[in-house]
Amino acid sequence: MIAIYDEEFATAKRGLPPPSLAAMKTSAYLKTEQDDLVILITDLTNAANYKEVYFFSDKPLEELPKEIFLMDNVHLYGKYLEPVPQIIEHMAPDITIYHDVVQSRLVKKVVSTSRALQFLDSIYYQAYGSKGERLPLPPSGKRKRFYLYDEDFLSKENCWEIFREIEERTPTGIYTIKPIQCHTVKQFFTLREDYEKVSRTNKIILDYYVPLHHFETYFGKYKLKLLGEITKNSEVYIYLGKNYGANAYNEVFYLKNLYYSLNLIFSYWSRNIPIKAELFIPDDGVNPYKEFFEALRLWTNNDNYDIPLKNYFTTKKLQPKLEEFLTSNPVMEIFFNKTKNDLINTRGVWQIP
Repeated sequence: MIAIYDEEFATAKRGLPPPSLAAMKTSAYLKTEQDDLVILITDLTNAANYKEVYFFSDKPLEELPKEIFLMDNVHLYGKYLEPVPQIIEHMAPDITIYHDVVQSRLVKKVVSTSRALQFLDSIYYQAYGSKGERLPLPPSGKRKRFYLYDEDFLSKENCWEIFREIEERTPTGIYTIKPIQCHTVKQFFTLREDYEKVSRTNKIILDYYVPLHHFETYFGKYKLKLLGEITKNSEVYIYLGKNYGANAYNEVFYLKNLYYSLNLIFSYWSRNIPIKAELFIPDDGVNPYKEFFEALRLWTNNDNYDIPLKNYFTTKKLQPKLEEFLTSNPVMEIFFNKTKNDLINTRGVWQIP
């Protein structure tokens, strides 16, 4: 017997998180091409008893259970592990592998009947393979949820055409597993205005650079449309700590980017546009101001409009760091005393210090 283990699904504390597409396709391959008996397991305690275990996770290596790296019968696949073989990418996903576990959670009343049926009856799809080849759309999808697994989908060739093809199948909604990265403001408005089936619950990152000296032009041109599309309940973010130029990820860059990010976020909020923030983690480089970026992220995403940014530096460890930082960078002090309501009350006239 062969076991499939979906780490994110198995360790979820509640509900039914999206299934691993790679796990479902691997199950389909093992059943059809090798005629193996395959089951989904949610506990690794007895993993050594199976002929083989296929382990799937996109978590960083340090977050994975250490015992899996010591087992001879375990195949490891994921973002920081090995990619699945290309032949598996072209298989139709096997959602039935999750059926027994979903049924068990339904009996235990961990999930509702409607959610369980929705989970088992949705369409799970990735439009492009690892070599950039287009993968065929599933044969159906009418009146079903459609989950899209591609990373940075709007950077792909024919992405709008694929969205349109999916919409023509009249799904109840299109949901993206990975954030939708909009690389221009035009992409963001096109997505919002022209593709009504793309769910507004999807996480969107405005993944483009607006120079400091273009802020007034940018907001002057797009403020009203941004106000209409970004609300308190929207999942619309900007990156903190992302380098859009040719500079290296070093201390000088991060200090400049912290200043830039503060001004950009304050410029959004002073116009009553409740943007959110996401940390960008590069493959290389160490961020010496990581605590400052994390504090800015937490402050930006907090629903309390009356907390100043400095309140995120009240611990014995962080308070001295903030004092030392402001002594070296006094121009930054104005940012740390502001609340969101302070910014909203400026009525769009945040002045870059």
